[in-house]
Parts: sequence; C-alpha cells; structure tokens
Amino acid sequence: MTFPLEFDAFAAAFLSLGLVFFLGLWFFYERREAILNQRRRHTTVFHCIKCDLIYTRSRRRETATCPRCGFTNSRLKF
Repeated sequence: MTFPLEFDAFAAAFLSLGLVFFLGLWFFYERREAILNQRRRHTTVFHCIKCDLIYTRSRRRETATCPRCGFTNSRLKF
C-alpha cells in the first residue's frame, strides 16, 4: 500500500525534524555548559607558600591544606 507524498510535504517534514534535532542538541550543550560553569565558579584557587604548588578546592573556602606538604594556606585573591 503506497501513500502519495508530495515533495513539498516531504521537504517540510525533513527540515522540521532536522531543526528539532539541532535545537535539542543546542539546548543540551547550553545546559551542560551552564552546569560546568557553575562548578568552576564555585572552586577556590590556593597557592602553597611552602612548596609552591597551585591547587584548587571545591566550594568557597578561606583556607585549605596543601595536598603535597600539608601546610595550611589562605586562598588567592585576584
């Protein structure tokens, strides 16, 4: 059983599906980037004055212990 399908209807359906696909991808990656950006924004950078290591910790903290030497450092302020 065949259904007559005009070229205009086929082209419109094909383009609509493509548009929905690309809009879905755009929404997915925008949301993913927003989540990753939020995580980066909440990290704090520290510089150990004893062993000269630069490291980060999640969440906003004023002090953190160096993973290499164990010295307690204050956060970097830019």
